[in-house]
Amino acid sequence: AAGSTRTPKCKTYSGKNDVRYKVPLLLALKTENKKVEQESSQDYLTNSSKTKENPAIVRNRQIIDLGRQQKWKDILLLYEREGDDFNRINYATTMNQLGKMRSLDSTLERLFITFLNDLINKLKLWGVSWMGARGV
Repeated sequence: AAGSTRTPKCKTYSGKNDVRYKVPLLLALKTENKKVEQESSQDYLTNSSKTKENPAIVRNRQIIDLGRQQKWKDILLLYEREGDDFNRINYATTMNQLGKMRSLDSTLERLFITFLNDLINKLKLWGVSWMGARGV
């Protein structure tokens, strides 16, 4: 009603700098954080055992890691082993990483040409847009 004042349901303190305000708030936040951490770790444990990570994503990470280490031969050997399972992103990432090579070692030539021929055949079959490129 008009003119009536409501009394607060909880105890009020003089301000945020008041220790009586901070301590219960910090304890409440700490308790809530522990609950969230426990729940998320439980979700992680149950979900990770039920679902496997997408192999194409794992492969892409491998390609990037090998590229950072400048292990061009290992990238090409990975392609030789798993090339049948490469998706368009794996092809694009491989091409990106191999584009950083300064020179082509003669021992890599066969693997590199195989990779390029396979990539060209995919592009002929599905077009440049398949790889997410607008042009070459």
